[in-house]
Amino acid sequence: MGVATMTKHRAEPEPHHYRRFNMKQAVEYIGDKLHVTLSIRTFRTWLDRGVIPYYRVPGGRFFWSQEQLDFIVELIQKGDHRLSL
Repeated sequence: MGVATMTKHRAEPEPHHYRRFNMKQAVEYIGDKLHVTLSIRTFRTWLDRGVIPYYRVPGGRFFWSQEQLDFIVELIQKGDHRLSL
């Protein structure tokens, strides 16, 4: 099985129904999906290592789509060693 690749994206205009999660919301979403307490520090480590996808707005803030967060959850569930809890 190949290693999944995750890419960084610039923010683009999105439809009004598109939900964006900030870092705190992303951590809570993943924690709820996995029934664990995920720390912002762990999430930030993944971000700094470049192992999770993200969007970044010109002002420098990060955000995630639900699709990206579900992808991260799936990788964790599959045991991706880069995303150890």
